[in-house]
Order: sequence, then C-alpha cells, then structure tokens
Amino acid sequence: IELNARQGQITTTGWTISAQSNNGVAGNVFLTAADDIRSGNITSFSKSNTGNPNNFSTIKLDSKSGSVILDGVQLTTTNIGSDFAGDININAAKNIEITDSRGVDNQNNELGIISQGFFGRITIQAGDDVFITNSIVNAIAPKTLPATSLGDDRAGDIDVTSTSSKIEINNSLLTTTTESEFADAGNISLVAPQSVVLRGTNPNTDFRQFISSDLNAPKPEQGLLAEARVSGKNAGGIDITTDELKIENGAAVSVSSPQGQAGDVVILADKIRLNNGAIFASTGQSRNPNEGANIVLLGKNTNQSDTENLGSKISQGQQRGDNLPGSSVDYLLLSNESLIQANAYKSADGGNIAIKTRLLLASPPTGENGSDISANAQGGKGGVLAIDSRPLGAYNIESRPHTTNTPLNDITATSQIGLDGIVSIALPDVDPRRGFLQLPEDLGDSSRLITQSCPVGRTQAASRFIVSGRGGLPPSPSSALSSDALMGITTNASPRETRLMQSSSPSSILVEAKGVNIGPKGEIIFTANPSKPTSDNSWQRNTDCNAQ
Repeated sequence: IELNARQGQITTTGWTISAQSNNGVAGNVFLTAADDIRSGNITSFSKSNTGNPNNFSTIKLDSKSGSVILDGVQLTTTNIGSDFAGDININAAKNIEITDSRGVDNQNNELGIISQGFFGRITIQAGDDVFITNSIVNAIAPKTLPATSLGDDRAGDIDVTSTSSKIEINNSLLTTTTESEFADAGNISLVAPQSVVLRGTNPNTDFRQFISSDLNAPKPEQGLLAEARVSGKNAGGIDITTDELKIENGAAVSVSSPQGQAGDVVILADKIRLNNGAIFASTGQSRNPNEGANIVLLGKNTNQSDTENLGSKISQGQQRGDNLPGSSVDYLLLSNESLIQANAYKSADGGNIAIKTRLLLASPPTGENGSDISANAQGGKGGVLAIDSRPLGAYNIESRPHTTNTPLNDITATSQIGLDGIVSIALPDVDPRRGFLQLPEDLGDSSRLITQSCPVGRTQAASRFIVSGRGGLPPSPSSALSSDALMGITTNASPRETRLMQSSSPSSILVEAKGVNIGPKGEIIFTANPSKPTSDNSWQRNTDCNAQ
C-alpha cells in the first residue's frame, strides 16, 4: 500500500491501513508527502518462516519538507513466525510529534509504536525536534515466538535522532524487550545535538523499588528500558549522545537482565542533570569473571572507540579515575534522591561505573537515601567506580561503606557476601575546600554593636527629610533643573494661553538658585541671592538625646 503526495500533505486520521498475510510476509505500507503527514492506525501482520533475513514488511512515513504528527495512533508490525518482524520508519524534515500512542486491545495486547518479533527496527528521525508524549515505543520479542535458524536472535532496536535540535520524551517509555527463550533484547540509541530530556510525572519516585533479581519486580515505566524478562537471556545496551541530558521527575535509563547479562549504558554529553532521575545497569550474570553491566558517562566529543571494552579495562585495572579516556562532561548534577547504580545479583560480579566530569555536584538530600552513585553486588565482587572530577572537584558527595538507609549522598562499591569493589576518584591537586574556615555559629552579640547614646523611648528631636512636590536634582551640578522640579500654580489655561502668560511675565525667567531660607512654617525656600551663614540659628534641629 503506497500513498504519495508530491505537492501536498497526507491525512489519514480516523482510518486504519492494514496489510496482512497468514502464510507469508505482509506487504509494505508507505506514506510519502512533500508536506505534513497526519496518519491514522497502520498495522502489518505476517506469519513467515522462510529463514530469509531479507523477508519482512516495512511501515514507512516520510515527510520530505514538513512534519509527521501521530495523535492517538497505533503503528504495529508483527511476525509470529521465525522471520524478521518488520521495520517502522518515521522520517520528517521538520518535527515528529507522537502523542497518546499507548493502551491495550481487547486481547490485552499492548498498543503503541510496536514491532513484535525478531529484529524489528524502529527508526524515528527528524530534521528538527522529536516530541514523544504519553506513548509507548516498543521493539519486543514475545514469548510465543518459535525457534529460528537466523542466529543471534534478538528483539529489534530503537533509534531516535534529531539532526539539528532536541529530543523530548515526556511520560513515555521507549523499550526493547525480550520475553522469548530464543531471543535477547535489542538496543536503544538517542542522538540530538542540543538536548535530550527524559521527563516522568512523579518527582518523588523511590528508585530503590526497582532493585531486585525478581523477574516480576516493578520496572521503570518512564524513560528508556532495555530489558530481558526471561532467565538466561541478555538485555541490550543504551547509547545517548547530546550536548545536554536531563533525566527528571521519576524517569530512568535502565538496562536490566536480573537472571541474564545486561548491556551497557553509554552517555556522551557535555552537561548531565539528574533531578529525581536514575541510570541503572542490573545484571544476574557476567560475560566473564571480570565483567558485569557498565555505566559510562563521558563528554560529547569522546570517540566511540574510547568507550569500547572500557568496562573490561576497568575490571582488569588498566583504567582508573586518573586515566579515563575521552573528553570530560562539563558538569554532572545530582539532586532529589537521584541514583546512578550498577547492580549485580546472585554470584555475578558488580558492573563498573566510569565518570569523567569537570565538576561533580550533589544537592543536599531531600529524602531517606540521598543521591547515590553505586556499583554493588550480592554474592560476587563489588564493581569498580572510576571517577575523574578534575579540575573543579566533587562536592557534597563522598565515598562511604554502604548506602542502605543512609540519608547522605554516597559513593559505594560493595558486596553483601563477596569482596567489596574499588572506588577510584581523581580530585584536583588543589582542593578548594581546604581553604574553608569553620566559622562559629554565634559570631557575636550584634546588639553590642549598636550605640546606646540614643535609646528608643526617650523624648528627642531627630532630623527629618521630607520629599514634597515633583522632580529632583539634575544629573550633574552643571545641568539646569528640569521643568518637573518647579512647583508653580496649577492652571487650566490652554497651551497657547500658557505661552502668552509666560512671555508677558518678566518673573518667568529662570535663575539658578544661590541661597536658601527657612520659611515661617519650616519650609525651604530657594532664593536667587546667596544666603548669609549663621551659627546660632541653624535650621537643623538638635539631636541631643536629652533635648526637650
């Protein structure tokens, strides 16, 4: 099915476009427009077992010079056979807006932007902004999939790209998931030159509820999730590249395989802010005795080659806080019970965390646990935490033995049963905190600094300054007074009459004041003649405390 608008837009809202084959591969659905595309539901259903890796269907929306708007829309490719699930491609020269694309159907199947089967790739690419709000984007390998001969079977990948601007994901979940004993989970990649924002709806989320080896334990529902929900299968990895990353209000970035091997979280950004946000890597197995799931936070200009096998190099002692590769993050800010944690369950060794930032700053704790950075294990060895915080340092967060019920901002690498891990932090050669002076809480009695020569309550006559009328002093002594500074008689005469009055009155000529007199009522009168100084009749009143 192909719709092509070479000079206009395509609108199919309220319609459902469906391609289906119960014994083979369904056809493709292509919508191509010069301008905007506003699509309705599109489904592609296949049952294909040919063993041909090129045998799959595709849903493609392509706006050449406009935007793609999906409001309450379901895009689904499904293959219940052993062949590939099919791809979903959404391209726009301007913006891509996906709103309210979530829910379940009558058979309790999840609805959203979904590819079900092996290797179904979801690609979202905009020239400008990408907005995903209240939606689900899921590349899933369901548990009903049969075995396949394609090799290295896994769920599909999710790639989201803004070529020139930003990505905002609000109250939404982008997830690649496996429920199949024959497939691993896929990978997630986000690239935006300006910013990536992951925003949830609960600014008081307790992320420690997600730390569990139980496959049925709750998982983050807002943010990015690469997850293996079946024992022995692997979760994929998550990569984010941008200038500024914000994770807030309960959103999380998580790779999780509590009974298998998790992938890595690699974030290349110049500014990273977590405000009740989390970054997880949770694993139940290790690929080898020295490696678990890893979290890497480096600057945006870091080469991809610098991140390859970094976890293994850290485990083997080749990399520590003082020799991490790549460029530095400008700052990493943690606040409001945020969490960066690599968890290892059962006998798995802890994952490693590598952070290279010019400044690491944690806000004062707002709850029972504070904001923590941890590489912990249950039965295996704790992970390695390598942090380079030069040249500005790390503040309000310190290395401590454990984080359980600690209302402080902690850095830990521990094991409940096995050996504790290693915390390696490179700090500036000159620590600014060493020059701080601990001031006493009571700097002195401020009341002693106030003179008692004129205590309140005595009868006294103090000087006063009273403002009356309009205007004020000129900007400089050489400037003439403005008209607003003159106080004259109010008149209702017309402008012409006023000019005649001024021209016929010789007294209307302005003269610079050279003296001042005190009137009978205490008013100040400026005079054209200089005042005669007097020493016994000063207009300033006596401020003696005993004056009556």
